[in-house]
This record gives sequence, C-alpha cells and structure tokens, in this order.
Amino acid sequence: MKYLLAAILAIVMTGQTFADDYIVIVFDSSGSMDSRMRSVKDQPVRMDVAKAALIEVVSQVSDNTKVGILTFNGWAYELQSVDRTKLKQAVQQIRPGGGTPLYEYIRAGATALLEERAKQLNKGNYRLVIVTDGEAGDEHLNSNDTFRDGTPKLGVMNDISRRNIGVDAIGLDMTGEHAISAIISSKNLGTYMAGNDPKSLTQSLQKAVAEVSLDSKDTGGEDIFKELEELPDEFFAVAVKGLTTNQNHPIGEKPPVVMVSNDGVTTTSPDPMNEEVPAMGEDDSGSNFGLFALIGAAIAAGVVVLLLKAGR
Repeated sequence: MKYLLAAILAIVMTGQTFADDYIVIVFDSSGSMDSRMRSVKDQPVRMDVAKAALIEVVSQVSDNTKVGILTFNGWAYELQSVDRTKLKQAVQQIRPGGGTPLYEYIRAGATALLEERAKQLNKGNYRLVIVTDGEAGDEHLNSNDTFRDGTPKLGVMNDISRRNIGVDAIGLDMTGEHAISAIISSKNLGTYMAGNDPKSLTQSLQKAVAEVSLDSKDTGGEDIFKELEELPDEFFAVAVKGLTTNQNHPIGEKPPVVMVSNDGVTTTSPDPMNEEVPAMGEDDSGSNFGLFALIGAAIAAGVVVLLLKAGR
C-alpha cells in the first residue's frame, strides 16, 4: 500500500511540471493613476508607465501561461492564453478614474483563479499579481469577521493565504511601502516590490510574472520517488489529500457542504447559511472540486496498479 501511495504522490507532484501557469494581474485603475511620477525627471503619467510595462512583460510570457488583467472597472483581459495584439489593445483602453476598492478586486481575482483551478482538477500553478499606487479604500474587507451563524469569516488576505495561491504586489511611485507588504510577508505569500520609475516597475513586474513558473517546476522525477519511499506510512494519506483537495470555493464564502448518501455517493452544495460574495457582480454556486479530486485520485491509482502489473 505504501508503494502505491508513494507512486500516486509522485505522479501528482511531477505532474505539475507539465501543467499550465495561471496569473491574474489586479491593475489599479483609480483616479490617482492619472498623476505624474514624482521620482522621474520628466514625470510621466503613472498609468502610461504602468501600461507600457504591463504590455512589455505580459507579451513575453510562455505559451503555457494563461493571463488575466483585472482593473477596478472589470476585466480588461479575461484569464486566457495571451493574444499579444488583443492584449495590447485591451491594456491601451484602460482609463483611470474613481477610488481604490483594492480588496474587492483582489478577492475577485483570487476567486477567478480558484474557479480555474477547479476546472483544471487542481493542476497548474496559480498566482495573483497586484499593481497599485495607493492604499485600499475598502480595508474593512480585509478584516476578520463572523458569518450569520457565528462561524469565523476570514478577511480577504487571510482567506487567500490558506488557498495555496501565491501573491506578489508592486507599489507604484509610493513614498513608502504599501500596507499589503506586511500582509504578504507575514503570510509568506510572495514578494512586495517597488516600482518607482519605468525601469524598476518593468523589472518588478517581470519578476512577479516569472515567479509563477518557478513554484513547482523542478520536481526531481525518480529522485522524488526514492525519497518518498523513506517516509512513514502516515505521511502519504495526508499528503495525497492535501495535494488533491484544495478548497476552490469563492474567497469570503464558507466552504461547500459535503454530503454522503446511503449508497456512498459524495456531493457538495453551497452552505445554506452562506453569505455569498459575488465576484464582479456574478453569482457563484460553489465548487464541485472535492468530488472531481476523488475521481482523479482513483484514476491515478488505477493507472499505477496497471503499470505495476505490467512491470511484473
């Protein structure tokens, strides 16, 4: 049994090497982005500099990287493969205006990644990149609270931190570090960087976009399998479960209720006491990922058994 579980775990881990990368960039489109950069001699407009950096960096991503660009006015470019012409046109059409509902759109961006991860049956690497020039105007969304039934309700960043999604942030032309820097650091989510001029902004954005493909690419192949065999039996059940049962319900909502019928069929449904938090005004009925993960694990186990028989 230990050999079988080790094989399944090795397949899951090495499978990430060939999976796609998914990046959602939350791009600040507030009115302050129409201001001029203070630390640059000719003082270009922040929005113009940010657009140029975004187009340059995202246009260079690999074919297995899917990118979405989310502004405070909605999706400029929905999460998908990069069509360089369409992406450039989409970014150029972004216009600054309004306040900074940063956490609302961080929540929406992370939820979009979770929805995609559910569709991909937990395969792939997922990262949120935040580009902003000011503090959030909706800090209350980042505070822990309770649901109507009294159960704990996590703030946006606390909820994201337990979902296995990386988060990088770039403070654009700010006099000090953005408040989100401390959150990213304390939760070990990723990196906070400064973008105080066109060059540093482009470099920071390149680093953030590149990091997603470094999360789990070099898994070690056969060496991993040999190392796994040395671990105690109890490790495998926990590890396989952890790798195949990430919670993909929307940020800010309670996990779906798991129900097992008398005939052993497992289904999920939204918690009836859930205070739904629609992403971008769209309803979300929860995720059936738990069921899909179990099916996927069963298929993987079957493949390993066939391989073992063939090897004999």
